[in-house]
Amino acid sequence: KLVLFQTTYDMDYHWFEMLAFVIIGVFGGLYGALFCRLNMAVNRLRKCTWIGRYPIAEVVAITTLTLAVSYQNPFTRIGLGELVGSLFQECPTIVSDRPYPTSSDEESEIEKLLCVASSKLSDYMPLLSLLALALLNRAFFAIVTFGIKVPSGLVLPSMSIGAVFGRIVGTYMEYLTRAHSGLAVFSQCPANSRCVIPGIYALVGAGATLTGATHTTIAVVAILMELTGNLIYTLPVLVGVMTARWVAEYFSPSGIYDMLLEHAGHPYFDTKIQYIHTRRTAAELMQTDLETICVDYENENTVELLSARQARISERGLADGGFPVVNSRGHLLGWIACAELEFAIARCHALDPATACFLNNPLWQMDYVAHNPAAIPHYRLPTEFARAKHNPGTLTDPVAELACIRPDYQIHSIGTNAQSSSSDREANVDGDDQPQSSSLHGSPQIPQSTLAMPYYRDRPNDFTPFVDQTPLTISVNSPIELVANLLSRL
Repeated sequence: KLVLFQTTYDMDYHWFEMLAFVIIGVFGGLYGALFCRLNMAVNRLRKCTWIGRYPIAEVVAITTLTLAVSYQNPFTRIGLGELVGSLFQECPTIVSDRPYPTSSDEESEIEKLLCVASSKLSDYMPLLSLLALALLNRAFFAIVTFGIKVPSGLVLPSMSIGAVFGRIVGTYMEYLTRAHSGLAVFSQCPANSRCVIPGIYALVGAGATLTGATHTTIAVVAILMELTGNLIYTLPVLVGVMTARWVAEYFSPSGIYDMLLEHAGHPYFDTKIQYIHTRRTAAELMQTDLETICVDYENENTVELLSARQARISERGLADGGFPVVNSRGHLLGWIACAELEFAIARCHALDPATACFLNNPLWQMDYVAHNPAAIPHYRLPTEFARAKHNPGTLTDPVAELACIRPDYQIHSIGTNAQSSSSDREANVDGDDQPQSSSLHGSPQIPQSTLAMPYYRDRPNDFTPFVDQTPLTISVNSPIELVANLLSRL
């Protein structure tokens, strides 16, 4: 198999089947609207009652109920991916007339159950009954399980429900073409042979129900085409998907994901809604009491204090936010998210809580530091702060300290002689603002020997790699329409 649900259909669809595809689309839209409403009701019940306080008991109860009611049916006994793959497949040209064969192999049993060649409705009833029971089973558990603490997913459960319903419609269409082959509408069908492929109806149903639940169209069609590797039946899938979208939007304007965002209280701007703004500029909406992290005051950036800040902002319900990283002049240097800060703090579990942390280590910007380290005297290395903590006043000239800490530190220039003169190095150590270089061309670099040192970039209290140094920013005078547009597109 080149794709997950690879299909090998050898027949084209007929125009009289379009009505069946529309019916499947209507079902997908109705199911999607019903799923959204009922699932949100279950989530509200889970949030407002005692059920939400016992998530493990809820998972155990749903699992036990699933095993009790699903094992007897061969279509609910197997996994979702296996079920969808079987429903998509085409029956062989010659099949047995036995409507309900038995087999010890589950996959072989499913294939034989799905393939019935008969002109009697009674021969199709065992298959239709099992599929109808599987439809009700999958629909019920999809509504109940989406939102529990164990991830249950939405894509495959929705696809399986639509595939089962589509297979029911396809199987009944196959019976009609065999039992009423003399009708004018079936005049295109060959005599005493298959005329429709039930697997196509399952494919259309899978897309229709997924669209009904999520209100997604083109992406669903693309996913189905990629999963099956079949582009011939793009039109039937589009018919079912678009019909499902129109029906679902009529009964439920929002998809399940939009409804979950609203239920969770997350800010969300719908691009399809025209908002009326009562403010004019971004400054009228900005918070002025934000907690910031200043890189110039190492005493405020210890492991203990940063951990307390992270816990404090999480208690305020802002765990999805972060901290602006600034210097003593109030200039923005970057942004560190709460999740990144929490991970960085966890790396310091073996350090003293009073250990200073660094969020703007210049050695991560070696080109700039090598060019003019004296221009940024407020940058300090971890070893410098450790030394200054026990011996205040030792922080004098950053270039001299850098040379002491890195004895092999030299300023080189690409394309020139790598060896600088001793007088140049002495001038650099003495604190010259501009390090001497043998050429004005090229990018200055720190030697590879320094880069290879074990303490260069692997200190646990160096949080510089976790800082986003190019966050998205806007001016305080930006119009409020621009702010809303940016938030709606994020």
